[in-house]
Amino acid sequence: MSKKVNADPAGPLTCSESVWAYDRFPPRYLVLALFIGLLLLALMELPVPAVAGFTPTPTATPTPLPTSTPTSTPVPTSPPPPAVTASPTPTQVPLLPESGGVSARPFSLLVIGGVILLAVAWRLGWSRPRQG
Repeated sequence: MSKKVNADPAGPLTCSESVWAYDRFPPRYLVLALFIGLLLLALMELPVPAVAGFTPTPTATPTPLPTSTPTSTPVPTSPPPPAVTASPTPTQVPLLPESGGVSARPFSLLVIGGVILLAVAWRLGWSRPRQG
């Protein structure tokens, strides 16, 4: 499967020797996996558009539980709050930030990740022709 690796910790590995992980996972697959991971990270940061026709239901305020403490004087009750009436036009959820553009954070992460991936690929020799 793999060639014998130099076991001497003081001596460096030579070019003719092989490392198991490098044989098993070539640099192009590692770079591709890093790129996919960064792409997923950037996609998670994008805003999710509202589903057409779906309006979230408002959460009901919890009603206080009745207490069993006896009171000799009646407790004044406040008048109920006015009922909230629905507006005749549905409110639109903005899909993009106020500036009108897409948030720069996911795309800056993608650009930075791409530059790092290119540097890693160049360092590992992915873009250089193989020596025969």
